[in-house]
Amino acid sequence: MNMDIPVLLSFAVTGAVTAAILKKYRQEYAVAAGIAAAAAAMGAAVEAFIPALTLLRQLAAAVPNGTEYLSCLLKCAGTALLSELASAICADCGETALAKTALTAGKVAVLIFALPIFTDLVSTAFSVTGL
Repeated sequence: MNMDIPVLLSFAVTGAVTAAILKKYRQEYAVAAGIAAAAAAMGAAVEAFIPALTLLRQLAAAVPNGTEYLSCLLKCAGTALLSELASAICADCGETALAKTALTAGKVAVLIFALPIFTDLVSTAFSVTGL
C-alpha cells in the first residue's frame, strides 16, 4: 500500500492535536499519544519507501560493491531518522540533555556505518594517484 505525504502529515497533526488536548488532563497520556502518532507516521513512511528500495536494489546490483554501499546508505539513513525521532520524543518529555545525547549517538553511529564507504574511497584515491 502506497501512502502519500498528506496521509503522513495527517498522522503527525492528529497526534499533535490529541497530545495537546490530553496534556491538559494527563501529561503521561499526551506523551504516549505523541509517540503512537510518530510511530504510525514513521511506519507509513517506511512502507511508502519500499518501492524506491526495490529500485535502489536493482541499481546497486549493477555497480561494483553497490549492495555494500546501499547497505551502508540505508543504515545511515535509518539511524539518522530514528535518532531524530528519539530526540524529538525526549524533547517533548522535557529531557533536553537526553535529546541532544540521542542526536549525538545517532551521528556517531552514522560515522561508524559509513566507514566502509570511506575506506573504499581512500583506497580508490590511493590506487588512482599511485600512492
